[in-house]
Amino acid sequence: PIVVIANALIGLLAVGNLGLTWRLWRGFLPSRLFSVTTMLIDVLALTAGIYLSEGLRSPYYIGYFLLIFSASIRFSLAGSLGFSIAISLLYLLTVLALPSAFAYVAGPVKHLLARLFILLAAGSVSGLLAARETGRLVNTQKEKKRADDLLQVVIPIGVALTAEKDYNRLLETIVLQAQALCNADGGSLYLRTEDDCLKFVIARNWSLKIALGGSTGRAPGRCQRYRSLSETFLMPTIRLSTSKWVMRSTSRNG
Repeated sequence: PIVVIANALIGLLAVGNLGLTWRLWRGFLPSRLFSVTTMLIDVLALTAGIYLSEGLRSPYYIGYFLLIFSASIRFSLAGSLGFSIAISLLYLLTVLALPSAFAYVAGPVKHLLARLFILLAAGSVSGLLAARETGRLVNTQKEKKRADDLLQVVIPIGVALTAEKDYNRLLETIVLQAQALCNADGGSLYLRTEDDCLKFVIARNWSLKIALGGSTGRAPGRCQRYRSLSETFLMPTIRLSTSKWVMRSTSRNG
């Protein structure tokens, strides 16, 4: 009768998980609390079934691996490790609570330790694999979002290039959209002049509240010349100018 009860308990557990899988397939999005609760119920029910079916001799031990793999998918590395440790402890206590079960297994202590090691190893490996796949998925989603954002910026600017008659407003729009796309605090735009100078035309910096050039900012400040070999570039008086040093290095290396 005890074995029948164990089989019935495991059967109910299987039916419940099939029903939950069907709901997930139909679009059900469980909360984290719901996922943790159902996992704990599964672990306790499976442990009870193992206890009723003679512990170390129970064939339902394999069900622990399904729960560990499920935890790694739901909760990634931390959840997989946590559940594998909890399951190992429960399994150990369950087997120790049935000392008579050791009599039916050759080398029971080594058998038990081997199973505990496999459970912990399964949690570690599945958690690492799940974490890697999750990171890869997140990076893929970020790249897709970046590509979508780039299209949303480039296409309107391309249309503006042919439609905008105010040249200063167009340049300002390019800088502002580039800042928004890169989530940058500041942005600047330089144009190369006919006499091989780099002319500062627009600068925006939100934290410093700088708005120079364009259709809404103040006129750029006075410029000074920086000579490098035979080329001269018009650069702003701002000392910490990345463009200045890049252009000077390019001129020297060219």
